[in-house]
Amino acid sequence: EADEVAAPVPAVAEADLPKAIASLMDRQKAKGFTGAVIVARKDRPLFAHAYGEADRGRCRANTLDTPFNLASINKMFTALLVAQLQEQGKLSFSDKVGKLLPDWPQADVRDSISVDHPLTHTSGLDQYWGHAHAPKAATLDTAAEYGELFHDDKPAAEPGKHFHYSNNGYVLLGLIAERISGEDYYDLVRKRIY
Repeated sequence: EADEVAAPVPAVAEADLPKAIASLMDRQKAKGFTGAVIVARKDRPLFAHAYGEADRGRCRANTLDTPFNLASINKMFTALLVAQLQEQGKLSFSDKVGKLLPDWPQADVRDSISVDHPLTHTSGLDQYWGHAHAPKAATLDTAAEYGELFHDDKPAAEPGKHFHYSNNGYVLLGLIAERISGEDYYDLVRKRIY
């Protein structure tokens, strides 16, 4: 609850973590949590359990193999990929899009947006929802296909000046990660994050 004050969490020995996590998750389940929880340390699962229903209409329970749409949570993984590439010296947060995607069709995006702008939602780019997205929504599969939805769009605001939540900016970052690594975005996430 928003009005609750979180109590300090006492330290728990690693051997007791599964029981402590199960207790915490039982309280969350009572509040309506549905999903899967896996806690691991050094590639070793300490706790793994699914809660609630994946399909309430059919009373189908969630399992540890139930796929979940991550939606915007995936932006965190994209940011991590970009940070890894920066750490490896393959890009700089101040690099312009044009340096990394020289064939990007929209000149204002190539010349005025740097990597740090989409990371901080200050690129001036908008959302790909709309007339171009609607007929393709069920078949969009790659970062390039999403990029095609807005590759001609100019920034709606001056990059670096204003916060404006943007899906397009993160698609652009995914395309940059693909170009620099030479690998498909989804393969990068699987290998480097998952």
